[in-house]
Amino acid sequence: AGRREVEEKAGFGAAATVVIANADIKFSAAHFTVFSPTRRERLHGHDYRVRASLSATPAASNGLAAGLDYGRIKAALRAAVAKLDERVLLPGRAPALGLERRGGAVVV
Repeated sequence: AGRREVEEKAGFGAAATVVIANADIKFSAAHFTVFSPTRRERLHGHDYRVRASLSATPAASNGLAAGLDYGRIKAALRAAVAKLDERVLLPGRAPALGLERRGGAVVV
C-alpha cells in the first residue's frame, strides 16, 4: 500500500507541492562511517525508504497534481532505488579512506 500527499495553497497560481512516498519505493544497503584514519565503524546495513517532493506554480486552474503522471514518477523512483538495492555505499569523500577505481570495480 502506498501513500500520496497533496498539499496546495489556496488560490490560482499559488505554489503547490506533491509528495510521493510509497512503501515499496525502498532499498537495503550496507555502509560504514570513517571517523578518523584509525577509527571507523564496522560494515552494517540499513533499509532506506525514498520519497520525492515536487513543487511548482500550477499553470492551470486545476493545479499541479492534475498534470502529473504519478505512474511514470513512481516507476522512475523504483528504477533509481533498484540500482542501490543490496549494494555497499562507500564514503567516497572521506579523506582517511583511499578509494581507487579499477575498470568496473572500486578498491578500498
